[in-house]
Amino acid sequence: MATVTKLNLTFKILRVLLMIGSFFIESILYELVFWIAGEKEKTKFQMRANKLSRYSRAMMKAFWMTWAQTVPLLHLRPGLIVCNHQSYLDIFALAAIAPGLFVTSVEVRNQSWLGSLCKIAGCLFVERRSRSGLSKEIRAIDLVLTLGTSVVVFPEATSTAGEDVLPFKAALYQAAIDAQVSIHHFCIRYEQPQIPYVDKMTIGPHLQQVLKLEKIPVHLRFLGSFNEPLPHTRYEMAKQSHQLIQHAYHSL
Repeated sequence: MATVTKLNLTFKILRVLLMIGSFFIESILYELVFWIAGEKEKTKFQMRANKLSRYSRAMMKAFWMTWAQTVPLLHLRPGLIVCNHQSYLDIFALAAIAPGLFVTSVEVRNQSWLGSLCKIAGCLFVERRSRSGLSKEIRAIDLVLTLGTSVVVFPEATSTAGEDVLPFKAALYQAAIDAQVSIHHFCIRYEQPQIPYVDKMTIGPHLQQVLKLEKIPVHLRFLGSFNEPLPHTRYEMAKQSHQLIQHAYHSL
């Protein structure tokens, strides 16, 4: 895959930094307005998701991400959005067409500027290794869903190098059961081996590698939804979701 010239690389870096800075400042202003106006949680969740969606479309342009096939903005009923996971670029691609708030790990929350960015983006943080706090985190996701904003989860619980789709963790499916909402399925795949962000990679070198790419074609497919009645248990949901997405992944 061709790489960008030094001038274009500088242009891309500046554009990405500008987008991140603008998002940070606008998010702070949003939260200030929420605090002054005493906005209800429902409004806060929806506005955060819509803002993230708008900026994600801009970030796709900044990274020179292109759709391998035309993908329209989807107007899905509020629900739990599940997808396989390879990179932080997944967030831009998914949010660009299906607004929602993202679930990520507490480890991300504790990473200085990245954690701060996720907090003001409205991310929901979970500690997957601790059963004691999981029920509280599921209730937090349930609240967002019940109030009418979609929540995006990556049930593999980690990003992968792209050889396959790992088995799905079932715990967070409980939020969809409790909120009685649909489960929407997406499958994502990239053409370049530089895209996956895995193992002990650090964000700086990986980001520089990604920015050097001339373009990043994104294969993203909506696979349909589980509506009422849902599969009986979260384990059945996770198994059926995994089978659906894994099959689609190998056919993209």
